[in-house]
Amino acid sequence: MMLDSLEFKDMVAVWQRPKAGDQDSDLFDFSYEDLSQSFKKAVCQRKYDKVGIVHLYQRRYGGASHDAATRARPMAEIQRRGRWARDRSLRRYESGDRINDVHSRFRPGQLLDAVKRRRTLSVKLSTH
Repeated sequence: MMLDSLEFKDMVAVWQRPKAGDQDSDLFDFSYEDLSQSFKKAVCQRKYDKVGIVHLYQRRYGGASHDAATRARPMAEIQRRGRWARDRSLRRYESGDRINDVHSRFRPGQLLDAVKRRRTLSVKLSTH
């Protein structure tokens, strides 16, 4: 997630806050592997794996598709964010078709549930 994302501005303040008493500490006290395993567990619990959401790394592509579809940032910034060297690699995200494809696979109510859970995530993060 980009820390400059307006859509997630409520989470940005929480994530930019250093751990108490240590300005030089890591932002989180868990590893990428821990986060990846938790992501997989949550995905399976909510049955998002059935729509093709399986790996945390997919956020790289999902974020690009989301930013392109919502016009959250220019394509040049999206390309830098995804670290794609060629414009050709980025073109598949311009239309937002990839995100629409994933959304079309959700069961009725499942996408709404995902949005609701994302909105409550900042509250949960702020209590840790």
